[in-house]
Amino acid sequence: MESPDASKALTGFAHAGLLIGNTMRAYTFGGYGQRTAEYGFYFRSPGTSTARGSVAAGLEGGPERGLQWDASISIGRSTQDYFIYNTVNASYGPYTPTSFRPRGYMQQEAEATVVMSYPVVVSALSLPLHAAWGATWRNETLESRPGNLESYNPGPYADQGFSVGSNGYQGLNPAFAGRWSRPAVALYVDVEADITARWVVDVAARYENYYTSFGSTLTGKVAACTGHRTG
Repeated sequence: MESPDASKALTGFAHAGLLIGNTMRAYTFGGYGQRTAEYGFYFRSPGTSTARGSVAAGLEGGPERGLQWDASISIGRSTQDYFIYNTVNASYGPYTPTSFRPRGYMQQEAEATVVMSYPVVVSALSLPLHAAWGATWRNETLESRPGNLESYNPGPYADQGFSVGSNGYQGLNPAFAGRWSRPAVALYVDVEADITARWVVDVAARYENYYTSFGSTLTGKVAACTGHRTG
């Protein structure tokens, strides 16, 4: 299949920050993109209109050698609408439209996160032990949107054996459309220690709970690194 013919393309991104006092900073960033794409392999020209956007904002602070923290919220959203033209719903006979909106999809993700870290002085270690921990709440939403009526509905000639729905890409019936959400919470802790001047050990654990669907899981990690420290 040949590459799609893209039009109405737009992409943008922005980032901003603001110092608040000596140890706090507010920040935000986000982006947006959209485009329409048509595929020319078939005479019945299918295509998609896509739009994606996201925005995040947060506060971070703390002294360099003390408790450092970062709290943020973010949301992202993607929509995709399908279209097709130069085709028919044969069951409508001479009354058929020749262009349709068969279906659309929307995906959205929202998240709130708090992370913290603190250097712990341990006399037996060459450098302070680095401890970090955090929590995240996340919600994922998927929505399927039905097509316009003529893209899926049987017309007056359906009982004569004529095909139903927009030919080439049938529309989504509202009976099969819907909206579903899946929330989750997660906690993690990470400890990193310079055992010697050449040996670093890291231990971490993460607990996550999809409390309306998959249940919970607990995972861990142990890592070690050896080499010459520079600087």
